[in-house]
Amino acid sequence: MKIMMMYLDNFCFPLLLDTPIVSNGSYKLAAWEKGVMMILRKNPKYFDQKNVLIPEVRYLIVSDGRLGMEMYLSGEIDILGGNFLKIPLNFMSDIALNPEYKGQYFQKQIFCTYAFAFNTKKFPVDKILVRKALNAAIDRKLIIEYLLKGKQEVAYNFTPQLAQCLNNDVFDPVNAQKWLNQAGYADGKGFPEIIIAFNQSEIHEKIAIAIKDCLNHYLNINVRLNPLKWEKYTEMLQSPEDWHLIRYGWCADYPDTNNWLNELFHPERSENVTQWNSKEFLELMDKVDHTMNFAERNNLYCQAEKLLCDKACAVMPIYFERSHYLVNPRIKGWYHMPLGGQHIRNWSLKYD
Repeated sequence: MKIMMMYLDNFCFPLLLDTPIVSNGSYKLAAWEKGVMMILRKNPKYFDQKNVLIPEVRYLIVSDGRLGMEMYLSGEIDILGGNFLKIPLNFMSDIALNPEYKGQYFQKQIFCTYAFAFNTKKFPVDKILVRKALNAAIDRKLIIEYLLKGKQEVAYNFTPQLAQCLNNDVFDPVNAQKWLNQAGYADGKGFPEIIIAFNQSEIHEKIAIAIKDCLNHYLNINVRLNPLKWEKYTEMLQSPEDWHLIRYGWCADYPDTNNWLNELFHPERSENVTQWNSKEFLELMDKVDHTMNFAERNNLYCQAEKLLCDKACAVMPIYFERSHYLVNPRIKGWYHMPLGGQHIRNWSLKYD
């Protein structure tokens, strides 16, 4: 406890301290220049240090995917992609088809969902029929095929592990128009402009524009896009009065559905950015808390997914993410883990 209190004020900035941070892992922090580079070196005091074959690992902080791709092609970096710096979309088709990248390119499943959350308390998306209409007007397959080059998996529910619960294509312009008419907005007449907020990035903007175009084309709805810097975006998540829809992705912290439904949408003990409050959903989550049987838990979670994404339509899933990597062939022993946590101590380098 004394050690924790000693470093508490500078917990995230160990290099600002005169006293080094103690590490018993296979690598220790050797240098860190914020926003530029982090260097790890083999820990000579690690119990199995003789089997740690890579002496130094450098993490370069690069914010531009195109620059990262150039650095990979020039040999300046050995691994590109995953949840860090993503491979630029305009390179994806060539990489997948070019035999030159055989043995270097990997496409792997991860537990991440790309979605948008509704502010269920803000007019006019406070009406279920309106939310269902908007959800049914989005052509997810078109977005994945043309914007994402077919490299992701279409999502009709929020939790990847429960994809079998809602696997019917929800894109249905005819019903979308019917529901909007039933909500009182025949042919989109009288429907107010809505705001879609998202954190700034090339792909987020392209997807937001595609959603805007779908809503305008099929429902005659006007949409205003609000791209935000990261700091403002995180603030906006806590200020739902400023948006109707907001980009709301999630990657699992641990491989259990509780991390998706209970921790994100529980009406009483989660941040619940949608502000959706369902007694039925709450009762399902409370039942899950007292259920140990896996099949029973899965059935309860499936019911909760149907409430969240279909009956109430509080969130609008777009796709389940896949990770795309380029790995230099000189890296031996590299492997993918859906939740991260690869041990570099198990890798090695092949020198020519």
